[in-house]
Amino acid sequence: MRQIAVGMYLLLILLLTGCSAAAELVPRPGRLEIVERINRADLVVVGVVEAEQTVRAGHRNETSESMPLQLMKVNIRVEGLIKGSYSAEQLAFLYFRATGAWDGPAPNLLAPGERDIFYLIREGDLLRATNDVYSSHTEVVTGRHNVQPEVSDARVRETITRLLLLPGDGLDVTRYVASLYIEASNAIDIVGKSRTADILRSLLRNSDSRIRGRACILLAEPPLNERGCLENLLRDAQISSEDRERATALSRRP
Repeated sequence: MRQIAVGMYLLLILLLTGCSAAAELVPRPGRLEIVERINRADLVVVGVVEAEQTVRAGHRNETSESMPLQLMKVNIRVEGLIKGSYSAEQLAFLYFRATGAWDGPAPNLLAPGERDIFYLIREGDLLRATNDVYSSHTEVVTGRHNVQPEVSDARVRETITRLLLLPGDGLDVTRYVASLYIEASNAIDIVGKSRTADILRSLLRNSDSRIRGRACILLAEPPLNERGCLENLLRDAQISSEDRERATALSRRP
């Protein structure tokens, strides 16, 4: 019984210490592009949101006088470590979310079951998002991937790009194909046009005509402007009418 009591006491101390540290967090509202999040993060993981809860509501400070904020705690199931060091299968991090009406760039919002890349910084014993209020994560719609920790910034960026562009396990093809316009743009920001084009060309061999078609369209459109796949695409009887129409228009451009 004495051992149980001591264990409960230590757990209470840890919880109180964590709550005290969380109470001292200062919001850092800021809109960061993906590359800025990667560079700023001490830890980058891919995982699935298990739960989210409010730690403190109604927070204001000098950086957000007109913007009431909630301090949120997020529990995620880690599927892969990309940058930094972390060995557990679960982790929790904190971020500030704006409350009330919103009219602006993508806000920081998460939902249980969502798979994302999380960019985190260490603050004492706590983990928190690289930035508050505005989006600080990147949703992954390509399914689950096997991910290994990377040691160089270039390899970290490459891994993130492949997570965003390449099909994984449990892929929802319709959602994935619809996302490729945005993800190709993100990929160009992360690794540049040449490497993005390399990855898209690999999708031209995919067994699913929807993926082949959309990859070719993305290659042929600006800013990549690689139209070499259009002839084969137009001969492909399985591609969608939408991609066929777009391919025809692109092939007629001077």
